Amino acid sequence: MRNILITTLFCTATALSLTAQSESADSIKSRTLQEVVVEGQLQRTSATVTTYIPTSRQKNSAQTAVRPSCSPIR
Repeated sequence: MRNILITTLFCTATALSLTAQSESADSIKSRTLQEVVVEGQLQRTSATVTTYIPTSRQKNSAQTAVRPSCSPIR
């Protein structure tokens, strides 16, 4: 009796997990972009290196180990 119960529970769990993994159609329409241009003021890029320039707030947060969203307002 116990083996039948365990087997039934295992089969049920397997069936439920298989239906949970079925893929449904995406409700968001997508489109293909021909080109994307990204412009940035805090980085310099050459053929061999990319240099990122942090703001003074980012430098302060890195030195004090505090996230910018948690730092006090001055």
